[in-house]
Amino acid sequence: RSCYVTQFCSGGHGLGVKGHFMADMMRYQHRGMATQAKNLSLTCKLFVLLGGYIHEKYGGELYGRGQNLSRTVTEAFDTVFEKECDILLMPTLPYTPPELPDMETAPIKDALATAFGMISNTAPYNVTGHPAISIPAAFIPYGEDSDSCTAPVGLMMVAARKADAKLLQVARAFELLRGELSCKLAPECSRK
Repeated sequence: RSCYVTQFCSGGHGLGVKGHFMADMMRYQHRGMATQAKNLSLTCKLFVLLGGYIHEKYGGELYGRGQNLSRTVTEAFDTVFEKECDILLMPTLPYTPPELPDMETAPIKDALATAFGMISNTAPYNVTGHPAISIPAAFIPYGEDSDSCTAPVGLMMVAARKADAKLLQVARAFELLRGELSCKLAPECSRK
């Protein structure tokens, strides 16, 4: 569980995060941010800039509000797992895989819309701490030559907090039941 904005703005470590901290990784991340920030992806750069702006303009207020809201969301999911189910199943993406924009030539708004549009089903569990896994469920026709090209569709599974082992068992059982998947990745596939 990590808040990227505070992680980047605090020099490579999350604030208020419970759990194990990988000190070596934090040292390398801090060093990398200081020496190679230009190599970050567009979305990471946006988070760094946004985090700096938010911290400068609002101090810790928005972070505090977000942390308070995260408790409400976490409790809602905890209730679902206590009363209704052991595992939640959903598509990893809320839509079929899009063609990725060429990051060198695409307008920034298109690149960011593609990146942030993909996290609506995955991001909540980064906040709540519920274990989640995405596994390939199928391959669907993709691109201009959909007869010879396919793209993966992910099945996301989420479990109660501290039920990581159960989640991995269910995911493995699904993989065994599903069997091998056939993926067509012909050189002529129009992936960008």
